[in-house]
Amino acid sequence: MQGLSVFEYRSAKRFFLDFIEQEKREAPSFSIRKWAKDMGMPGHTLLILIVQGKRSLTLKQIPFLAKGLRLSTPERLYFQALVQLENTKTEEEKELIRSWLIDLNPGEPYQVKEVDEYLVISHWIHMAIIAFSHSQEGLLDISQLIKRFQKKITAIEIHAAFERLKELGLLFWDTNKERYLPTFQRVTTRDDVLNKGSREYHKQSSRLA
Repeated sequence: MQGLSVFEYRSAKRFFLDFIEQEKREAPSFSIRKWAKDMGMPGHTLLILIVQGKRSLTLKQIPFLAKGLRLSTPERLYFQALVQLENTKTEEEKELIRSWLIDLNPGEPYQVKEVDEYLVISHWIHMAIIAFSHSQEGLLDISQLIKRFQKKITAIEIHAAFERLKELGLLFWDTNKERYLPTFQRVTTRDDVLNKGSREYHKQSSRLA
């Protein structure tokens, strides 16, 4: 799919969420129920739970998702390795899978971080999530965010933003306080990315107001 390459990702979940997000932007009638049916899955409930952060991607889903995500054979192998990495517990196994990912990646430029930084600046939901983590209620899991913002934005977009903040190191799980906290790490981007993202953020804020 143009503009989205699995080889630019270090997380299967992120690719999965970004794919759905892009599909919904390009085709507002996109339905997870129909998507699951087209993939030959027995139902769509599992996909909904993954989107909501209540279930993880597993190797059992690869044959279906390879079709739904329109992955070529090399892309499927890379995506499968990402899924394995996210489900592996020991550091030794993680290191082995990381070496596989290096071998499986054809060497395409890694640009997702720059895209992520633009999205964090340009879309209001990211700042809203960080602000929510400061609230008295505290940010314990994704379900709180979905409940709070679902009337303004889809669960898919909320989950994608949540994962994006974690991957950029702007949100982390504090084991002492048992909640997600912002790191206050500054997001640095090229000036054109910052300016374009800032303009889009102000447009969205005006529409929300």
